[in-house]
Amino acid sequence: DRPATLFVNQFVGTTNLLPGIVESVDGSTCKVGFAGGESLVCRANGSRAGARVVVSIRPERLRLLATPGPGRLHAKVGLIMPLGPTLVYDLTLASGTPVRVAAPRPELAAVPASGSEIFIEPTAIDACLLYPEPASQQGEQQ
Repeated sequence: DRPATLFVNQFVGTTNLLPGIVESVDGSTCKVGFAGGESLVCRANGSRAGARVVVSIRPERLRLLATPGPGRLHAKVGLIMPLGPTLVYDLTLASGTPVRVAAPRPELAAVPASGSEIFIEPTAIDACLLYPEPASQQGEQQ
């Protein structure tokens, strides 16, 4: 569940990749900032402040929320695909980064409509896997 490298992480299953910069480190955790000004707290995994990183979060390790809050990312709902007992949401973050969320079909709650604005957050701090940004991408963001 914790692949050692970003390559292996992408090779095994579907994941969301969020490029960011470590804004601060506090013991075993760090705050990663993203384009658009939002941030998440992740396990530091040896990262230092200022490091360019990629946060990987599996679609099933994200939850949908109606309200903003600390550690929540603003997103716009695109396509919603039913897949058995699961709904798969294709979202776009405020930064323009595409994100996929897989969530159980709600029994009574309303499903967010395509085009609506929602918020997402990891189900736990360990849902975020932190990797150094690949060298091939570092020149593209400067």
